[in-house]
Amino acid sequence: MRRDFPPEVLENAGLITANRFFLFSRGGFPIPYLDGGRIVGLFGRTAHATDEDGIRYLRLKGVPDPVAWGIDAVETEDAVVLCEGAIDALSVIEVGLPGIGVPSATSDVSELIGRLQETGVVLAL
Repeated sequence: MRRDFPPEVLENAGLITANRFFLFSRGGFPIPYLDGGRIVGLFGRTAHATDEDGIRYLRLKGVPDPVAWGIDAVETEDAVVLCEGAIDALSVIEVGLPGIGVPSATSDVSELIGRLQETGVVLAL
Protein backbone atom coordinates (compact mmCIF):
# COMPACT_ATOMS: atom_id res chain seq x y z
CA MET A 1 0.00 0.00 0.00
CA ARG A 2 2.90 2.34 0.74
CA ARG A 3 4.05 1.94 -2.88
CA ASP A 4 0.69 3.08 -4.24
CA PHE A 5 -0.17 5.93 -1.85
CA PRO A 6 1.92 8.71 -0.30
CA PRO A 7 2.16 8.66 3.53
CA GLU A 8 0.06 11.84 3.82
CA VAL A 9 -2.87 10.18 2.03
CA LEU A 10 -2.66 7.08 4.24
CA GLU A 11 -2.41 9.20 7.40
CA ASN A 12 -5.36 11.42 6.40
CA ALA A 13 -7.42 8.28 5.78
CA GLY A 14 -6.51 7.08 9.27
CA LEU A 15 -4.74 3.96 8.00
CA ILE A 16 -1.35 4.91 9.45
CA THR A 17 -0.35 6.79 12.57
CA ALA A 18 1.78 9.93 12.73
CA ASN A 19 4.73 7.57 13.39
CA ARG A 20 3.95 5.80 10.08
CA PHE A 21 2.71 2.55 11.65
CA PHE A 22 -0.28 0.87 9.99
CA LEU A 23 -3.36 1.12 12.20
CA PHE A 24 -3.86 -2.64 12.38
CA SER A 25 -0.21 -3.66 12.60
CA ARG A 26 0.10 -3.99 16.38
CA GLY A 27 -1.93 -7.10 17.04
CA GLY A 28 -5.25 -5.72 15.86
CA PHE A 29 -7.55 -6.98 13.15
CA PRO A 30 -9.89 -5.05 10.84
CA ILE A 31 -13.61 -5.74 10.70
CA PRO A 32 -15.26 -4.43 7.52
CA TYR A 33 -18.87 -3.27 7.72
CA LEU A 34 -20.84 -4.16 4.59
CA ASP A 35 -24.17 -2.83 3.39
CA GLY A 36 -25.51 -4.27 0.17
CA GLY A 37 -22.17 -6.01 -0.34
CA ARG A 38 -20.34 -2.64 -0.28
CA ILE A 39 -17.84 -1.67 2.43
CA VAL A 40 -19.31 1.28 4.36
CA GLY A 41 -16.98 1.29 7.36
CA LEU A 42 -13.92 -0.25 8.89
CA PHE A 43 -13.59 -0.96 12.57
CA GLY A 44 -10.79 -2.72 14.37
CA ARG A 45 -10.23 -4.63 17.56
CA THR A 46 -6.96 -5.32 19.29
CA ALA A 47 -6.20 -8.97 19.91
CA HIS A 48 -5.55 -8.19 23.60
CA ALA A 49 -7.79 -6.51 26.18
CA THR A 50 -5.87 -3.29 25.43
CA ASP A 51 -2.62 -2.53 23.63
CA GLU A 52 0.35 -0.75 25.22
CA ASP A 53 -1.38 2.62 24.67
CA GLY A 54 -4.58 1.43 26.39
CA ILE A 55 -6.43 1.13 23.08
CA ARG A 56 -8.94 -1.68 22.57
CA TYR A 57 -10.95 -0.55 19.54
CA LEU A 58 -9.61 1.02 16.36
CA ARG A 59 -11.50 3.32 14.00
CA LEU A 60 -10.63 5.27 10.89
CA LYS A 61 -10.47 9.02 11.49
CA GLY A 62 -13.52 10.94 10.33
CA VAL A 63 -15.58 7.87 9.43
CA PRO A 64 -18.91 7.69 11.31
CA ASP A 65 -20.10 4.43 12.84
CA PRO A 66 -21.95 2.38 10.24
CA VAL A 67 -25.47 1.20 10.99
CA ALA A 68 -24.64 -2.36 12.03
CA TRP A 69 -22.22 -5.16 11.28
CA GLY A 70 -23.90 -7.96 9.28
CA ILE A 71 -26.83 -5.79 8.19
CA ASP A 72 -27.09 -7.72 4.92
CA ALA A 73 -28.56 -10.64 6.93
CA VAL A 74 -31.78 -8.60 7.23
CA GLU A 75 -32.34 -9.08 3.51
CA THR A 76 -32.05 -12.88 3.61
CA GLU A 77 -33.21 -14.04 7.06
CA ASP A 78 -36.64 -14.23 8.71
CA ALA A 79 -35.14 -13.43 12.12
CA VAL A 80 -31.79 -12.10 13.38
CA VAL A 81 -30.00 -11.89 16.71
CA LEU A 82 -29.13 -8.27 17.51
CA CYS A 83 -25.87 -8.02 19.50
CA GLU A 84 -23.68 -5.30 20.91
CA GLY A 85 -20.75 -5.28 18.50
CA ALA A 86 -19.36 -7.30 15.64
CA ILE A 87 -17.43 -9.70 17.88
CA ASP A 88 -20.63 -10.77 19.68
CA ALA A 89 -22.40 -11.10 16.32
CA LEU A 90 -19.55 -13.30 15.06
CA SER A 91 -20.02 -15.52 18.13
CA VAL A 92 -23.73 -15.88 17.34
CA ILE A 93 -22.93 -16.73 13.71
CA GLU A 94 -20.41 -19.33 14.90
CA VAL A 95 -23.25 -21.28 16.57
CA GLY A 96 -25.33 -21.12 13.38
CA LEU A 97 -27.63 -18.13 13.91
CA PRO A 98 -27.75 -14.93 11.84
CA GLY A 99 -26.21 -12.14 13.92
CA ILE A 100 -26.09 -8.37 13.56
CA GLY A 101 -23.80 -6.21 15.69
CA VAL A 102 -24.57 -2.62 16.66
CA PRO A 103 -21.22 -0.77 16.55
CA SER A 104 -21.55 0.90 19.97
CA ALA A 105 -24.05 1.43 22.76
CA THR A 106 -24.35 5.08 21.71
CA SER A 107 -25.01 4.40 18.02
CA ASP A 108 -27.98 6.00 16.29
CA VAL A 109 -30.11 2.95 15.51
CA SER A 110 -33.07 4.76 13.92
CA GLU A 111 -32.14 3.55 10.40
CA LEU A 112 -31.53 0.03 11.74
CA ILE A 113 -34.96 -0.07 13.38
CA GLY A 114 -36.55 0.86 10.05
CA ARG A 115 -34.71 -1.94 8.28
CA LEU A 116 -35.65 -4.50 10.94
CA GLN A 117 -39.41 -3.89 10.81
CA GLU A 118 -40.00 -6.83 8.47
CA THR A 119 -37.60 -9.14 10.37
CA GLY A 120 -37.95 -10.95 13.67
CA VAL A 121 -35.38 -9.76 16.20
CA VAL A 122 -33.86 -11.50 19.22
CA LEU A 123 -31.88 -9.17 21.50
CA ALA A 124 -28.57 -10.48 22.86
CA LEU A 125 -27.11 -7.54 24.73
